[in-house]
Amino acid sequence: MDFPRILLASVLCFSTLGITACDGNKNSSNGGGGSNTPPTVEEPSSSAAVSSEKANIALYGDIPEDKTKEVGENQPSLLLDDDDLEYAGFGMAFAQPEAAETAVARANADTSDIQDDVDAKVSIVTAALVNDGASVNQLVNKSAAGIEAAVAIVVLDVQYNSGGRSSADLRNTLLAELGSDADIAVLPLGSGSGREFRVSLAFWKVDEDLFTWLAVFSNGFAEQVKAAYGDVNSGVAVTSARGATSFVAASQSFTQVEDANNAADILWVIDNSGSMSEEQENLGNGIDQFFDSLNAAGLDFRLAVTTTDGSDCEELLSLPDDASANFISASTPDGKLQWGDDVNGIARPGTGGSANETGFYCADKVDLTGFDRESAPNIVVFVSDEPENESAYQSFPSGSDTDYDPRDFNTYKQAFIDSGATYFAISGPSSTIRPTFADPTPSFTVTDFNCSGEGGTASGGAHFREIASLTGGSSASICAPSASWSVMYDQIIQAATGLASSFKLDFSPLASSVVVKVNGVEVSRDVSHSDGFDVLFGSEEASIVFYGQAIPGAGDEIVVSYDHI
Repeated sequence: MDFPRILLASVLCFSTLGITACDGNKNSSNGGGGSNTPPTVEEPSSSAAVSSEKANIALYGDIPEDKTKEVGENQPSLLLDDDDLEYAGFGMAFAQPEAAETAVARANADTSDIQDDVDAKVSIVTAALVNDGASVNQLVNKSAAGIEAAVAIVVLDVQYNSGGRSSADLRNTLLAELGSDADIAVLPLGSGSGREFRVSLAFWKVDEDLFTWLAVFSNGFAEQVKAAYGDVNSGVAVTSARGATSFVAASQSFTQVEDANNAADILWVIDNSGSMSEEQENLGNGIDQFFDSLNAAGLDFRLAVTTTDGSDCEELLSLPDDASANFISASTPDGKLQWGDDVNGIARPGTGGSANETGFYCADKVDLTGFDRESAPNIVVFVSDEPENESAYQSFPSGSDTDYDPRDFNTYKQAFIDSGATYFAISGPSSTIRPTFADPTPSFTVTDFNCSGEGGTASGGAHFREIASLTGGSSASICAPSASWSVMYDQIIQAATGLASSFKLDFSPLASSVVVKVNGVEVSRDVSHSDGFDVLFGSEEASIVFYGQAIPGAGDEIVVSYDHI
């Protein structure tokens, strides 16, 4: 199937889990890898590490009970404080809990029914942080298939220019802002003090009750927090207290086939206008981690780049060391250098392009012959500090024919959904969509239309962000500090490895319950993605992904046991 080059001939196809490609085998199949035996049902073994009936929140995994505390009466919450990692979190329900029905297992990542509520809560949190003197940028904004329901996940980068804060102090402030009646004056304040934090929020809904897990932690402890509390932060180790009694055990078997296809084709559409120098520099930085993570997963990847300049974006950029090549793969000599370490790398297409940035037009127009593989899932990453001008302002793309008719957002939206690709956006923060040209033109005066920070300045971005949301990808602020761009890279890599994985689970599992054996030998979970397996929660399903020396060989038997709701 061609990448998104199907604008006028696309037809919607539906599955029980959402919209998929019409051929049904790009982003939803096993990708030609392991053969799958249907799950067998066993007795569940999971129980919550900590459960609060009062707050209606249950936590799973290696959670020390003595680090938790119930607070509040009318709007109770469950706190988790770990001073050693400068971590402070809380879980709460935003409605008075009633008897909840068991959630549907293997829920897809459709959070549309709670999106307005999520946006409102995130706005409250962001405003509180800004009022406290912080600059705030989003690093992650996505949905994932959770264990109890679809989960909306947002991660914020929070930077203070002056004055020290503790993670618990910020957590307590946000707890009060979101409506808890806990006496924050007597809550734990923690011992650490700093100026750079992450705020992680996960939201899900059971019946009419909206739940959240919110965590604050120091940037300096990000990796340690990921290892200790990553599952909790992403909502895959948290349920309502009532959901804790609903687990079912399952086991699936796979055989790694000889021609296992662990492939992904990643197209980058990078703004090359005059304002993009700083942002392209950030994109080129952190490349070691990006390539190391791709290679650790044994991913058969291809990376290609086009620009947002309609006059010359039909061809993929050529590699600086080989003009005959237009993509980087795992076997490309000096791949890191040709991506971004070199000033002429394809991730740095320069700043001489048109000021009329038309990323959608270029993603559709670019010739992908020789790059796009039918057997590989497709990922598209938009990188721009300006609005998508054609669909936002009815602009004619640079170099377009005189009889060209500009296309609105709804036209592109339908085509990109039908393509079956997963889209990502590194862009401005706007959430104002202009569906058709009959709708009002986006205004630069809207509160969330612009951003500025160490990563640069930007405006617009809503159309890029919405496409990412609709196709199971993630969006991030291009204004975020360069040191935080690794989080954006991780999201893209995890999506690529998850989509390419041959080991798809039939239900979204409780991550801490997953046991993986290869030829009867248990494999350790490794959330650092160096050597072992991990559970990646995608937009429709969860996948088991292997890394490093743990990647199974042809003919190996893989058995995955897990609990699910």
